[in-house]
Formats: sequence, C-alpha cells, structure tokens
Amino acid sequence: MPMRHDILYLSQDGERWLHAAGGGLSARTPGELARTPVAVIADYVEEALVRVTLPRILGRDMRALVDRRLQQEFRETGYRTAWRLGPGATPKTVEWLFLGLPNAATLDAHLRPLTESGRPLVGVWTVSQLAAAWIRRAGVQSPALLLVLPTPAGVRHIFLERGKPVLSRLIAAETSGDADATADAMADELLRTVHYLYNARRVERGLRIPVWLWGDEPAFAALAARDVEGVRFEPTPAVRGLPDPAREGLQALFRFAARRLPDHQLAPAPLRVHHFAARARRGTAIAAGLIVAALLGLAGLDFAQARRQQAETLLLQQAVAQAHDELARINAQLAGLGTDARSVREAIAAHERLLRSAPAFADGLALASLGFQASPAFVLDELHWRLADDGRRDDDQACPRPTAGDASPPGLRAGLALSGRLDAALPLRAALAARERFEAPWHARAGVALASREVPVDASGESVIRGGEFARGDTRTFAYCLELGATP
Repeated sequence: MPMRHDILYLSQDGERWLHAAGGGLSARTPGELARTPVAVIADYVEEALVRVTLPRILGRDMRALVDRRLQQEFRETGYRTAWRLGPGATPKTVEWLFLGLPNAATLDAHLRPLTESGRPLVGVWTVSQLAAAWIRRAGVQSPALLLVLPTPAGVRHIFLERGKPVLSRLIAAETSGDADATADAMADELLRTVHYLYNARRVERGLRIPVWLWGDEPAFAALAARDVEGVRFEPTPAVRGLPDPAREGLQALFRFAARRLPDHQLAPAPLRVHHFAARARRGTAIAAGLIVAALLGLAGLDFAQARRQQAETLLLQQAVAQAHDELARINAQLAGLGTDARSVREAIAAHERLLRSAPAFADGLALASLGFQASPAFVLDELHWRLADDGRRDDDQACPRPTAGDASPPGLRAGLALSGRLDAALPLRAALAARERFEAPWHARAGVALASREVPVDASGESVIRGGEFARGDTRTFAYCLELGATP
C-alpha cells in the first residue's frame, strides 16, 4: 500500500527519512522533499512513561483532570500525551499512562523549521507506541510481554501489559563486533530490566517473562540460546497482512506506520497547524464536490422533474454558498495563523524564560543543607518543595505559597518547608546555641527569607529554671519555611 506521508526518524544521531515516493531510509534534507505530510518517530533515551491513578469521573471533568495532571507531570515539555490503562487497584479509581518527551528543545530544533516551511506535521510518536500498535493489530493479549528491538539509537526494551506499553528503556548498542560478547552484554541488560520489573511490582517475582526478539541482529541467535534469569524467549508469530518485525526489526514498524499510525500523538498543536489546515481544505473540497455533483445531476432531469424539485435546488444552492463562506472563513483563519506565528513564538519564549528563572530543586536542597551542616544536632524528618504557581492549596505540611512583593524582580519563587527534631538530650544552653548556628546561614543570605512555624527551643528568655537547669518541655520538634527568589 503506498505511503500517504513521509516518515522522519529522530534520534541522538540526527534525522533519517523514509519517503512516500521512495520506500527506504535516506539522508536527504527537508529542502529536497515535496510538501508531503510528515509523521515523526522519536527514538530518544529521554522517554518518560508514568502511571497515574485518578478518581473515576466522567466526561469533560475527566479530560480536564487528565490535562491538568499531564501538564504538572511534564511542565518542561509540550510533547506529551495520555491514555487510559484500565480500572485502578482501589474502588472508584482508574489508571492512566502519561507519556512525555522531556527533550523539547532537541525536537523543536528539528520540527519548527519544517512547520515554518509549510510542511504539514501529522504528529510525533515513539518506537514503543509503534510496537504497541503492532501488538494490538496482531491481536496479542499477553498479560506481560517484553520486546527487544535494535534501532539506530541503540537497543530498546519495551514492556507491555495486555498490549499497552508501560516501560521503554533505550540501551547503548554493543560495538565490539563479537556476537558472543554482544549477546553477553544484551543478556546483562535484559536481566537489569527484569529486576526492575520485579522491584517495581509490574511482574510477580520469579515469573518468567515472555521475550520477543525483533530484528536480524547477529547476536540474537546466541542470546536466545542463553538461559537468562526471569525470561523465556519465544518466537514472534507471523500475522498475515502485517510486516514481520522478527525478520525486519524497526523497518517493519516503519512500514506499519506508513499505513496506520497510533491514535495518541505527542506534538503540541501549534506545530500541527498546517496539518489541520490541509484536513480542513480537503474536507471542504469534498463537500463542495459532492454539492456540485448533485447540481449537475439535477441539471440532467427533465422539465417536469425540475419544477417539482425547485425547492431542493434552492436548498442545495444555499449549501454551496455556505460551503464557500466556510472555505473563505478557513482561509482567513489560516492567514491569521501565519501572521500570529510570531506572537506564538514570543509567548513560548517568554514562558521558557520564566521557567528558566524558577529556582531549581537541586539549589533548594543545597541551600537547605547549610543549616544542618552548621548544626548536626538538627535532624530532618520531612521536606516539602513548592513553586509559586503549582496550583495546590496550602496545607499544614508545607509553607504557604510563596509570593513576590511589588519590589521583587519578576519570575517564579519557591518555598521549602523543613520539619524535624532537635536532639532532646542537649542542655538548654547548648540547644539555644545549636538553634542559632542552624538559622545563621540563612539570615545572612540574600534572596532567601526564613520563617519559623515551630521552633525546637525557646530563645525568648522566658523558660523556667529548675534544679540548676532550664526545664525541657516537648520533644523539640521544629518547622521552618525558606522562600527562594527567582534566578536572575
């Protein structure tokens, strides 16, 4: 079946093209291509699959909840999607799988020039999505299945639960040239994947996971002959009408994607504007063609039938006028999108600058460690991190949401809540000294505000002295709040 779109394969090694008019991977540049729609297959190590349990609600509320949680999970990238896995482990819950590609800057560098040149972008998918689509089309319903697939980027392990990918791991390919050494390295990495699945409780410990080897890798024969703990090598069944990945590997998935793409894609809507426009024009042209065909058929009727169907002719003429108006409106919107592209880019750039200015969690941890380094008698029990706009309500376990005053520079701020206890065996004077050492590193630090919600020892001088020593009251718990300013 001929391809209706080009396929662009992206990895850390760059671009590779599979063209609709050709049929094989080539290194031609986008400037040499026709204005054929493009489907992108991303094969990066930065592929994140996250299982999320949500309350079971219906309709728009469910979609809004999923969109909000998806944005919170992948704040740093617009390349994300989600799909439902099934009922949750507890009543009235449902499990969703969130998929995101955090390397948005790398993807933008490849895809924005295509969009700006007018190339329709059908969407972005991952290798794991293509493999899962092949499994579902083949009708395989295995509760647990592990695929091993060599790609130009390395060797990818894809774990599926009832045909849905829940783990995708990319390993650097062995380049020794020795099939036995390569098989040994593959077996070691396969064992690591199996242990992860055991530890994550995705598979019952001790259960041997079926493994399918996809591709003509020379080391696969040696690997299949080995006894690897926790796996059972099985042949991939041949399915009539589908490319054979056991023989062709990734190339089979490309040929599969040329005919049928998975439902859920990751590209943000602004990059797909030309794809939406092409679909709108095609739909309008089909509707107008059908109307014109109906009018030509009416013209061929005899005089008696024409009088009886005059009213229907007028209705059809009105439909033609509405179709032309709709086409004009769509063309005007397209022109508007062309002029507004700069505004969209500026808004995205401003958003990225705002995110870059936000305090980093690693910096917050380094800052929090100063007090504990200065006063080891303080023991940390809990730490909570908050951004100014995370959308959560304040609670007793975290500082109030940080806010920037009128004199503060623009940008996100962060709050860090620290709670724990001070060694209760310390005499009061030593405890007071320990508190002073604990708070001192933050009092003198610019851009940091320290607030105490609960202090471990009273420094007001109002404590009661009994038997030559100050009385010890409670267990000397503490709770402090650190507010961090935006990065310049």
